This record gives sequence, C-alpha cells and structure tokens, in this order.
Amino acid sequence: MRELLRLKKYLLRYKFHYLIGIIALIIIDLLQLLIPRVLKAAIDGLATGIADFSKLGVYFIIIILIAIGIAIGRFFWRYLLIGSSRKIERLLRTDFYSHLVTLDFTYFDVHKTGDLMAHAVNDINAVRMALGFGFIILVDVVILGIASLVMMVNISPRLTMYALIPFPLIAIFSTRFAGLIHHLFEKVQEAFAFLTERVRENLAGIRIVKLFVQEGGEIKKFQDLSQEYVEKNKRLIKIWGMFFPLIILLGMIGQVIVIWLGGRYVILGQISIGSFVAFIAYLQILVWPMMAIGWTINLFQRGSASQRRLNRIFNVQPDIKDGTVETELSGAIEFKDVSFIYQGKDIPALSQISFNIEPREFLGITGPVASGKTSLVNLILRFYEPTEGQILLDGYDIKELKQKSIRQNIAYVPQDTFLFSDTIRNNILLGKSDA
Repeated sequence: MRELLRLKKYLLRYKFHYLIGIIALIIIDLLQLLIPRVLKAAIDGLATGIADFSKLGVYFIIIILIAIGIAIGRFFWRYLLIGSSRKIERLLRTDFYSHLVTLDFTYFDVHKTGDLMAHAVNDINAVRMALGFGFIILVDVVILGIASLVMMVNISPRLTMYALIPFPLIAIFSTRFAGLIHHLFEKVQEAFAFLTERVRENLAGIRIVKLFVQEGGEIKKFQDLSQEYVEKNKRLIKIWGMFFPLIILLGMIGQVIVIWLGGRYVILGQISIGSFVAFIAYLQILVWPMMAIGWTINLFQRGSASQRRLNRIFNVQPDIKDGTVETELSGAIEFKDVSFIYQGKDIPALSQISFNIEPREFLGITGPVASGKTSLVNLILRFYEPTEGQILLDGYDIKELKQKSIRQNIAYVPQDTFLFSDTIRNNILLGKSDA
C-alpha cells in the first residue's frame, strides 16, 4: 500500500472532487438504509390494520423519492469519483511517457517494448481502478457495514448475533481469495507483456519473417504465448468463479438462520412482521460489505503491485546528465582515447579511438558489420557515454554541452528508417521545422 503514496500529488489535485463524491456516496448509503424502515412501517401498519390507502400512498411516495435521490446521488458520485480516477489515469500515463523519453538508450537496450507497453496500459488501468472503484467500495464497506449492523441490533440484538455466524467466514475467505487473485493477476500481467512483445517484434520484423519463410514458426510461437495467456486468465477466472458462489452460499446460510429463528420470534410476538422483513433486508445489504472486503483488498493490492512496477521505472534516472552550455557548433570534433562497451557486454565496441576533424573537413569511416561505426556516431550525438576517454566538440567537452545544441547542429541519417503515423510533410518537418 505504501507504493500508492506516490499518487498523493494526483489525489490532492482532485481532493474536492473526491471529498464531494465521498459525501454523496455516504448520503446514498444512508438513503438505502431508509427503505427497509419504510417497508417495516408499511407492513406493520397493514398487519395491525392501522394503515389505509392514504398511508400506503405516503409510503409509496417516500420510497419513490428515496429511489430518485439514490439515482441522482449515484450519478454525482460516479461522475466525481470515477471521473477523477480517469483524469488521474491520464496524468499518470502522461508523466510515465514523459519520464520514458528522458531515459538513456541503455535503458531501452535492456527493457523490452512489450513490458513498457504493459506498464503503460495494464498497470496504469489497475492503479485507476484502485483510485476509483477501490475508494468507492472502501466507503461502502465501512458505511453500509456499520450502519446495517446498527439497524439490525436496533431490531433484535440476539437475532443479529445468530445472523452473523457465517460472516466471519465471509471475511476470511474474501481475504484469502484476494491474496490468491493478486498472485494470479501478476501472472496474467506477465503473460500479457510477453505476448505484446512478441507481436511488436513480429510486426517490426515482418520483412525478415517473410524473407526467411518463417511465418509458420512465428504463428506457432504466437499461438503458444496466446494459449499461455488464456490459461493464466482461465485460472484467474476459476478462482473468481469459486469466490462469488461461496460468498453467496455463506450469505444464504445467514438468511436461513434468520428465517428460522426470526420466524419463531414473530410467532412468539418478540418482533413484528415488519421488523422481520426489515431485518432480512438489512442482512442482505450487509452481505455486500462483507463480500466487498476481499474485492477492496484485491483492487488495492492490484493497484499497489502495478504502482510498484511503475515506481521502479519512475525511480530510474538517466545516467547522461545534460550540460549547461548552449551554442552554435562549427563542426570541430576530437576523440581522445575513447573506449565504449555496451551494457551487459564484455567486448568493447570501440577501443582507444583517437582522431581530430576540423570544420569543413570530411572523414569517411569504413569497416565490417558490428565494427563500431554506428556506436561512434551515437557517442557524438551523446546517445551513450564513453566508457573511457574524452570527446570534444569545438573545444568543449561534450558533457558540458546541452544535448539540444549537439543534436540540432548534427545531421544524422540512421540505418533503420522509421516514419511516424503522420503525413510525409510532417515527418520531414520533425527534423527541420523550417524546411
């Protein structure tokens, strides 16, 4: 749960929305508890012969007004609470993307795109659910649970004691199932990340797949990953499928106890028929908070687990710190004993490279594949830091220059072509806005 504390800045931004939404939710919960009291009064009135058509009309109007109030209140708390969680989702996803674009190339060399996509979609959705429905259910559990118990005790303390016999089991099973569901959810997220990465790789390398006639093999690999994803989801569904019927069964046991003992109390004249009906209604209302304990725990556990994964990325800081000097470059480049090794590799891509190029001079660098040509250019653009040595541009240590100054003064044509999903004109303007 500590992981969710990072969301404090987002929650404070919408604190009034949450406050008003929670107040509306509490009012709705209290209004729901009025309906059994109205039914009690109406049934008792009919049983004793006190009620006439006019009083029945009054009870009918009261219930209709309560129902209208509940409908209006539900609109407001849904709009405020769920709407705020959607806005926080947008802010969090924007911050996540904004942070990713600040990270070094080395980070993307070792982290799969599919994993990052899973974080950007599934994990942020899980956080939104915790901040939306999680808060809603938490308030429901507290308000409806306590208020229903108070109403039941007010009708018959002894009957309440008997009715609650299965409820500790509901709370225990809900908590145990929540932990198991959380574990299975983690496995589902992991399988989704692998599946996403496989799709991305195949679409990005579709020409290679076709060139080497590997369509069949790649389809089989995709089917295997897809089947694994389905199987993990099925295991999760089985647990959910066992959870809800079990909770309903335990709730029904409570109702059977109430009908058996409560019926005797009515026959013996210890409680009225209206009180008996109201008691059953409150018991049915109480089943939801008891069942929702596990759901609440599950939502917050999912949100916490997802936020933990997001926090691991947010906590990553770029190793390459931007310089402070912003200037026009004339084109002088000097390498002094520069060596470079990619992260996780043992063999250096460049070793003890030294050369000097004056402005307007040309230097052609040739060599076999993987000889370090691209690595050298990437070091000049400061996509990576040299492991050893020093790079100078116009006499400035490259670490002193702002990255914007470096890259705006260098024309770079990468080996891999890439077009954004936009017009050709806008793709050209991406590199030179005044073209």
